[in-house]
Amino acid sequence: MKNSIALLTFIAALWMAAPEIAQAQKKSDTKSDSHWLVKPGQVGLITKDMSIRELIELLPEKQIEKVKGKGEFVGDEYDDYKIFDYKATHLLTITPEKNADLASKIQSIQIIDPRFKIEEGIGINSTHAELKAKLLVINYTPDTENIQINLKGNGTRFSIAKSELKEGWWDEDKMEIDRSKIPASAKITGFVIDWR
Repeated sequence: MKNSIALLTFIAALWMAAPEIAQAQKKSDTKSDSHWLVKPGQVGLITKDMSIRELIELLPEKQIEKVKGKGEFVGDEYDDYKIFDYKATHLLTITPEKNADLASKIQSIQIIDPRFKIEEGIGINSTHAELKAKLLVINYTPDTENIQINLKGNGTRFSIAKSELKEGWWDEDKMEIDRSKIPASAKITGFVIDWR
C-alpha cells in the first residue's frame, strides 16, 4: 500500500511538473548563442582544423549521414556529411577536402538551419538591407538559381534567390548584376562557409 501511494505521488508530481519540463526542453532546443554562432574558423562547435574523423567522433552516429554530393559538371561527385540535431532537423552539410578520407579537413559548410548566424547577427532569412548595413560585400555573382554575395576576407557567401530580384537585374553592357535591382527586403536563402 505504501509503495502504491509513493508511486501515485511520484506520477502526480511528474504530471504537475510537465509544463516546467517542457519549458526547460524548449530552452535547451535553442541552446546558447555559441552553439549557433558562425565566426572565422568556427561554425558552432565545429572548427576549421577538425578532420572528418573528429567530426564523426563529436556527434552521435544517428546525427550524421554520409551522402554523395553532385557538382555542376557530369561525373563531379564528392562526399558530403549531413548533420542533424536530436530531432532529425537538418542543420548543416559538410564537404571535406578529399573524398573517402577520414583524415581530411573540412572544405566547406553549407548552413541549413536559420538559427546559425555570424557575429553581426546575419543568417538565413536576414534581408539584403541588413546584410549591406553590417558587412562589407566584395562582389555579387550569379549561379543557376541564385545570386551569390561574397563577403570580404572570411570565405562567407550568402545567396538570394533570383526570383526575389527585380526585372532587369543582369546588366548586359557591364556583364554584372545591377545591385539596384536587389530589393532591400530580399531574404537570404543560402549561407556557405568556405575554408579552402
